[in-house]
Amino acid sequence: MVSTTIVHVIGTATLLAILTMVSLYVSTETNTMIYTNIKRNLQNSAEVIALQVKYLLYANTNISQILDYPLEVAYNTYYNIYIGTGEVLNSKLTVLPQLLATGLYVVAITPDEKIYGYSMILNTTTLYGKPIVLSSNPIIFGSSTITKLNITHTTDEIIVEYEIMGYKT
Repeated sequence: MVSTTIVHVIGTATLLAILTMVSLYVSTETNTMIYTNIKRNLQNSAEVIALQVKYLLYANTNISQILDYPLEVAYNTYYNIYIGTGEVLNSKLTVLPQLLATGLYVVAITPDEKIYGYSMILNTTTLYGKPIVLSSNPIIFGSSTITKLNITHTTDEIIVEYEIMGYKT
């Protein structure tokens, strides 16, 4: 007959193996869910900012507005925002898929540049027959900043400038 010690060792080892497998499964599923939610929130943030910029550009007047976007995409997870042409963003952010070189985009990306969301503002850098000129290409700011966008329509071009007004808490 098998001794009780061997039975207890086999039972304990089996129980530990099952607990380890369950813990690994839960950990993997939780991390996948967090990654998916961060990606979705970054995509939504990029779309919201792109819509605001598009509205300001199509207003066809000199206008300033503080951009509205979430502070965090997950608990204590801040992100960076890029507004620029596809050509510059393709060279600066290698994790992005190939963007249309002449397009104007918003990219919301984590500081480690691993998770991102992006949205096209315009598929060209001209509007009303005038080139859109960014004060810096790309415009870069963090999600913790209060950022004002200034759009100036001149006779020759549309100038997009940004100004950091403060920090969100």
